[in-house]
Amino acid sequence: MLPAQLDKASVVEIARLFGENFAKQLTMIAVRRWAGPIASSYGFHLVRVDARIPGAAPPLASVRDTVFRDFLNDRRKQELDAQYLKLRARYSVVVEPLEAPTVAEAR
Repeated sequence: MLPAQLDKASVVEIARLFGENFAKQLTMIAVRRWAGPIASSYGFHLVRVDARIPGAAPPLASVRDTVFRDFLNDRRKQELDAQYLKLRARYSVVVEPLEAPTVAEAR
């Protein structure tokens, strides 16, 4: 079920829920006015934009730990991918075609 109302949702969040075209059309709607019907992947909607609040980048101090954790996870994934490639290069896999059993073997 989709929410009947989204408060302080970004264009990216709206696009994820309703599709890029829907989110793009919302940016053109006048504030405090009903508009529609606007098509999404779920059907048609009547919408009202109550306010537009400009986005802002958070201070580095508030996201430092998350960014550092994401950086370490990304580096770990890259190292694992490189190890898998090295291991895979040492082997070759051959899939033999499966022969169907004869009638006598199936009994």
